[in-house]
This record gives sequence, structure tokens and C-alpha cells, in this order.
Amino acid sequence: MDSSDQYSAPMADPAATAPVTQRALTRIQAMLRSGAFPPGSSLPPQRRLADELRVSRASLREALSILGTLGIIRVEHGRGTFVAARGDDDQGSEPVPAARRFKGRYSEAEVYQFRCIVEPRAAALAALRLTLGEIGRLEATNRA
Repeated sequence: MDSSDQYSAPMADPAATAPVTQRALTRIQAMLRSGAFPPGSSLPPQRRLADELRVSRASLREALSILGTLGIIRVEHGRGTFVAARGDDDQGSEPVPAARRFKGRYSEAEVYQFRCIVEPRAAALAALRLTLGEIGRLEATNRA
């Protein structure tokens, strides 16, 4: 081991944890659609919800982060996690267009920098998960 590796830990592959996070995300969305947690209500504490979903708290937090980014829930630190109420700046269980939610918060340069960081990794992860059928559809689209 050379000295440059001495202090660096191996990076975890985000793809390795994605299925668990996706499973948590899917189950929470199903709960919201079923009406188990109506708009404005609070979700159970993270520890209990993670136990119910049989996922780690880290995977649950990632799923909640995704739902928060979509405007489906809001996290109030010290108070809990709440289902976004219709009439708030969000649309309950429907995603809110990012352009509307972030309007005036970030400059075009900041948005561009963010996209330069996130989009290549997102595309790489998506490419790793492509099925043969999806590859065929992409190739057909490119030929058209």
C-alpha cells in the first residue's frame, strides 16, 4: 500500500445501496397513496419507520431526502417529517417542478455547476441498470 492510500477509505458504491433505498422509497410512496398518511400529517419517527420498512436508517433517510426534494414531504428538524399539504408550496403526493420550487433561490451558474456534478453520475448509474430491452429502445431512438 503506497502512502497515498494510507489515509483513504474505499468509497462505497452508491449502486450497492440503491435497491434498499428504492424499496423504502416505493413503500413510503405506496403508504402515501393509500391514505395512511394524509397531507399535513406526520410520518412515524425515523427509527420506527425504518423498523417497519426493514431498512437501515441511512437508507430511510436517503428515501426521505428524495421525497423531500420532490416536494412530497417536508422535514422539520426537531419536529418530524410531514406529508406536504396541498396548498403549500408543494402538491402533496405529486412532484413539484424543480423550476418552480427553486425559482429565485439559485443562480443559473449554481444550477449548471450542480448539474455538472450530479448528471454524469446519475447517467452512469442508470447505464449500469439498463435491461436488454431498454438498450434496444435507446438504440432505436438514436437511429430514428
